[in-house]
Amino acid sequence: ALTPALPTYEAGMRSYGIEFGAANPKPTNGFDRMARSGPAVNFDFYHYPWDWIALGGELGFSRFNKNSRGSADALNIGLLARINLVRERYWTPYLLGGLGKHLLSVKPNSGAAVCNPLNGGCGADAKFESSSLSVTAGLGIEAFVMRGMSVNAETRFRRFRFNGGAAEAVNLYFGVRVFGGS
Repeated sequence: ALTPALPTYEAGMRSYGIEFGAANPKPTNGFDRMARSGPAVNFDFYHYPWDWIALGGELGFSRFNKNSRGSADALNIGLLARINLVRERYWTPYLLGGLGKHLLSVKPNSGAAVCNPLNGGCGADAKFESSSLSVTAGLGIEAFVMRGMSVNAETRFRRFRFNGGAAEAVNLYFGVRVFGGS
């Protein structure tokens, strides 16, 4: 049986990944009543300035599908740090976290006089938008399938600041990543 090449995660390495999954609104400030789970995509890159520790960035989009009250979209760009936890295996669990900027758009259903649960603003056919700080924290597991290529499963918690309030989501992803040298 073939064993995938062991990852090195050495200083100077870099990786690029794409992940697809689901965005799940959480009950913070009624966000789960405003929209329901929907698709999410995330692009990220990392550079390993030290062995096993990476710094990088992400660009992510989440669509929270329509329910009886409305829907929402979130675009997130941020800086991340990642720490790999297992050495000399073809797989590793990892932790990540970061800060960024988001654009969160909440759209009540047409004709409904709705008060935005995230900031208390009210209106008929209103669209509520916010661009502010976002916080990301996550964990995942990555397995190499061949030299320089891995697959991963990951969960990311996201907190979007919104006009003095906040909305939270947990995104579940499956993705692929490619690695290169310095």
